Amino acid sequence: MLHHIVAIAHGSVRRVVVNLVNLDEKAEVYGYDYANMESVKKMKDFQFYQGEVPKRGAKP
Repeated sequence: MLHHIVAIAHGSVRRVVVNLVNLDEKAEVYGYDYANMESVKKMKDFQFYQGEVPKRGAKP
């Protein structure tokens, strides 16, 4: 599942961490001791954060 989270986060470490924290919190609400893709699909109100990665560097 980590590979999936990294892919949708476009490699952004911050977004990976945000998704892991959100997933952990939601899994706890649903009573799961751990989360996998099967359990994520059962969490109807959970979505991974996929925001656009900010552009770095000087603006033209």
